Amino acid sequence: MKKLSLLMVTLMLAGLWSCGSSENDSDATDSIVNDTISATGIVIDGAMNSVIIVPDSGDTLYFSYPELDPESRYGWSIGDTITVNYVELDGEMIVTSLTDANAQ
Repeated sequence: MKKLSLLMVTLMLAGLWSCGSSENDSDATDSIVNDTISATGIVIDGAMNSVIIVPDSGDTLYFSYPELDPESRYGWSIGDTITVNYVELDGEMIVTSLTDANAQ
């Protein structure tokens, strides 16, 4: 009976240790700082909180920025060349600023 009790305690401790280890791994992943990515292109369309640009590569990139501070927004017009700075978080592009590409 003592061996069975000791085995049960050992398994419970191993289970608790693995759960704690898993949480630490998750915390480490959450704390990774995302690098800022920049995309520069010509504005072809957009709305109040979004913009569509075409960079030199010819791709069409759509960015939405409803929560971006007004100080971080460049007042673009169709045909302007702008730079959109963003980070990717959980597969989503989060815009950090819009700037006039010609002013850089």
